[in-house]
Amino acid sequence: NSIREYEALQTYEDLLVRAVQRQMLSDVPIAILLSGGVDSALITKIAQDISGECLDTYTAGYAIESAANEFVEARGSAAILNTRHHEVILDEKVFFDTLPSLVKAIEEPLGSQSIFPINFLSSQIHQDGYKVALTGQGVDEPWAGYGRYNSEIYFDKFQSPLLTVFRPLYRLFSHDKVKRGIRALTSGNRVNRFVETYSVFNANMIERMASGLSNVSYRNSLSNLIQHKFEYLSLEEYRGVDAMTFLDARMNLSDDLLLYTDKISMQHSVELRVPFLDLDLMKFAESLPSKLKVTLFKNKVLHKKLSEKFLPKEIVHRKKKGFYTPRREWFKGELGDKYLSLLMEDTGSFSNLINRKYLCSLFIRHKQGAVNYEKQIYLLVVLFYWMRYFVDGKDI
Repeated sequence: NSIREYEALQTYEDLLVRAVQRQMLSDVPIAILLSGGVDSALITKIAQDISGECLDTYTAGYAIESAANEFVEARGSAAILNTRHHEVILDEKVFFDTLPSLVKAIEEPLGSQSIFPINFLSSQIHQDGYKVALTGQGVDEPWAGYGRYNSEIYFDKFQSPLLTVFRPLYRLFSHDKVKRGIRALTSGNRVNRFVETYSVFNANMIERMASGLSNVSYRNSLSNLIQHKFEYLSLEEYRGVDAMTFLDARMNLSDDLLLYTDKISMQHSVELRVPFLDLDLMKFAESLPSKLKVTLFKNKVLHKKLSEKFLPKEIVHRKKKGFYTPRREWFKGELGDKYLSLLMEDTGSFSNLINRKYLCSLFIRHKQGAVNYEKQIYLLVVLFYWMRYFVDGKDI
């Protein structure tokens, strides 16, 4: 595609404004989910310009100091955008009490922590009389907003068999994203590299933890899944970053983000609408060359250029946080102890699948701060609740 940047920028603006206009068609008033980031702020700004009214915005946060908290940033955005802003405060007791019901509602053992803030935001929006709300979800996949896309750019430019020499280095790091990134970059085969990128548990962890699952069978099953997607979507000839964004839009979005967002919000009779996933807009985004989306050191390139037209740079270039929970801190304390006891005392299908000694070691190492296992612990807890309810037929 030889489209020039200024042409792409104008087309993107036209399509996005039309998308927001379409999503604002409603017989009832519309609220907006506003985080501290650029995506929801852009939707809010365009929506207010279209409506000519002061809109109600909502953000969720936590009663502790945590990197997951976006209260300060969201307040700043709301003040700049001049919205009527509302905050929903959550804590770890509510997390513990609510998670089982959310697993039942989603009906799948998803590892997405965002179900928690989405649930309570939807509840508050419903209590305030709204039935429809806009959200800034759906930007990171088509516009290359995750760090893994920069890694793919790096691999496309500098791929070399010598990278495999650095594979053992992942053991030196405690951060899960860094560990997965090193394992992915040092996997020569593209399908295997994608498997490493997407996996919460690496092959060695699966073999040590799950009874009857070998390293080989685990790796083969995931590789076959990704290979099937490659063939089905005709991605073999795509560059790495283009293949990954295309794949994520059809796996991460449809099978995860959109799935739980719809099921959780509809529990509260709230329809969450996603302007960034307008079909015309998505078709346009996927037609663009990757250089307009991501470079070695920048993400969402064209998206942020458009955002600068509507928003101050302090919002556009804030560090990305996402819809997170402070589970890393919570799992180090009383909440982690509760979940460890719950999982260790199980006598159902979960206990037959999981090696308890290894399970215990994950909790202990996380509690000590040796490695950040928040993702692995959370997914194990979700899997436990899911198996107890949907496999063993017991209430949770």
